[in-house]
Amino acid sequence: MPDAFEDAKKLTADPVTSKIAPQLYAAVCGIEANIGEAYSRTSGKDRALTFEYALGEVRESMSWYNGGRPVLGDEITNDRLTRLEEMRRILLAIIRRERRTSCLNRRASHARRSFDRGSAGSLCSGSETMAQWKPSCVA
Repeated sequence: MPDAFEDAKKLTADPVTSKIAPQLYAAVCGIEANIGEAYSRTSGKDRALTFEYALGEVRESMSWYNGGRPVLGDEITNDRLTRLEEMRRILLAIIRRERRTSCLNRRASHARRSFDRGSAGSLCSGSETMAQWKPSCVA
């Protein structure tokens, strides 16, 4: 959020909120940093974890913006909270996707090993074939 720097400067000018400013700016910058780092991870599990860190930074930023409301005003605070809420929703969807991808990859790897050994019994129940099998982590 490019406005975070100006928001932090406003908060620094008031003695009551001056300690919120660096916390707010660090949290907002942490969102982008963690998203960038997540995309450099090779496994879905690692990406999901790093996206969770970004989600934590979003939630922290929301708290700092609420704390700065008396200085920033309702209009600015509500605008920033709306944008952060959108980021929160997007990150939650991404985290779910990455977890699902990670689970499917683990299940597929296990299925390949079992299939190569001629036994899919631990993955399929009863008369299921490999083509009918659906991982338990998929809703």
